[in-house]
Amino acid sequence: MRDVYLCATPLHLLITLVNIATNGKTSVIYLVSPSADMIHYFERLKNKILEIENVESVIVRKRRRVWDHLGISFLIDRFYQTIYIKSKYKLFSFAWNPYSLFFSSNYLFKKAKKVVFIEDAELMYKYPENKKIKKILRKYVYRINYDFTSEDKVEKILVSHPEKFPINIQRKSELLDFSKLISNLKEDSKTKIFELFDFDFNFDNQNNESVLIMTQPLSENKYITENEKKSIFNDIVVFYERKGYQVFLKKHPLDSSNYPFEENVSQINKFIPSEILEMVNYEFSKVVSIASSGIFSVPSKVKMNVCSDFFDDPSYNHIRVCLKIFLDRELANDYKE
Repeated sequence: MRDVYLCATPLHLLITLVNIATNGKTSVIYLVSPSADMIHYFERLKNKILEIENVESVIVRKRRRVWDHLGISFLIDRFYQTIYIKSKYKLFSFAWNPYSLFFSSNYLFKKAKKVVFIEDAELMYKYPENKKIKKILRKYVYRINYDFTSEDKVEKILVSHPEKFPINIQRKSELLDFSKLISNLKEDSKTKIFELFDFDFNFDNQNNESVLIMTQPLSENKYITENEKKSIFNDIVVFYERKGYQVFLKKHPLDSSNYPFEENVSQINKFIPSEILEMVNYEFSKVVSIASSGIFSVPSKVKMNVCSDFFDDPSYNHIRVCLKIFLDRELANDYKE
């Protein structure tokens, strides 16, 4: 029985490759995304991924939300599973939340003999539950599985904070420690994975005081407008520039905005998983975002999310209030120092 990994982001792919290198089992990697840029990135990596030991095949597929809602994707899911995966398989899926599966994982879950779920990101436990009408629509019209954790074929659920999830997740949860996974890798496997992502950023001769700003797809996910998102991150960057920090920028892979400050800061390729920075001999003074899981994996003396209760109120006004409090506190800390 082969392993099938369902991934949607570079981070998912990184964890997948580390897992394959560790367990040494023949695997199929299924890369899906609604983002054309992400699909293009996966296509560029495909041949390199196939060179990794124990990777049998790589499937790259662009998902279209309209097709999901029209039921067309269900037929395509069945076609891909029949033609490209074929035999019995154990599914490793990142496409889920604490309350339901996603369109992309629903059919593969149904046909899998065994299943392991891996968290999409470290703050996944904050994922909001669907409103009643949306839940009814997804459950009874689109047949999305809301009771997946109760099925016997689910072996385990790997998360960073098991105690923060609903009780049904806790029952099958195990700790996901990415740093430990990396540390257990053989050096040759680590080198191959590092080279796969083409990380060539040079941290030499940088200022002692440095800050990494990590963006999020706040407008792409319809939380706020693009101009509002640009305004928020611009204020953060300008604040640290005026304080004399060497500012680094890492966009989220799904962030499609062009920011006015980009030419003035050092950019790290947005498709490089932030977790790969653990393999680089450099530590930032600070890493800052709005409400990102990515900050926890970055080597940094101080890790700060501006709006810790973002998922309770993701409005622009609320983010603005959080940002003012955050920047005022940063100024106050300067005076203390």
